[in-house]
Amino acid sequence: MKKMYFTSKKSFLVEQNPDGTLLITKTSTMKPLENAGSFIVSQGGIETILSKCKEVTDEEFLEDRKQLLMRNEQAKLRSQELALANRKRHEEDYKAVFNDSTVETTAENIRILLCYLNDINWGVWQLPSMTIGYTCNQYDCDGKTATTITLDTPIEYRGEQVSQFQHGAPSGHLRNYRRI
Repeated sequence: MKKMYFTSKKSFLVEQNPDGTLLITKTSTMKPLENAGSFIVSQGGIETILSKCKEVTDEEFLEDRKQLLMRNEQAKLRSQELALANRKRHEEDYKAVFNDSTVETTAENIRILLCYLNDINWGVWQLPSMTIGYTCNQYDCDGKTATTITLDTPIEYRGEQVSQFQHGAPSGHLRNYRRI
């Protein structure tokens, strides 16, 4: 028999060591939980976790893990489908605004450009002509792609004169750029 602990979104395999401490393993990865002490405290302590554990057979554990892996795979597929749909929408928006002519440098056009560029590798960029000169860059911010634009002349954006914008950076990254 194994002891399992369930939260609203995750399940854990729980083993009590001879000294009373707990070894908590994430069933999704079958790796020990990092910062287990913080997790135990947040859940109410060792006794609370042990009192809420459900005893399961090896077969029940394997079935729970199989369902978890299946749900994770379905979520991954949905995420990929959503990303593909977003890429397609960004490309359609880009093609509707940017053609062979010079395009007005507006906040909306900058947003469309940055969303489109963020979806593709900077090495294949062919930057369109805009009424204000600019440079663009792409960064890896803790595994997330972010794209920036720096205008030669600021534009009005939400009541301020702004010349640096970004799209895709997680909170705390690229702080000198305005999220658009």
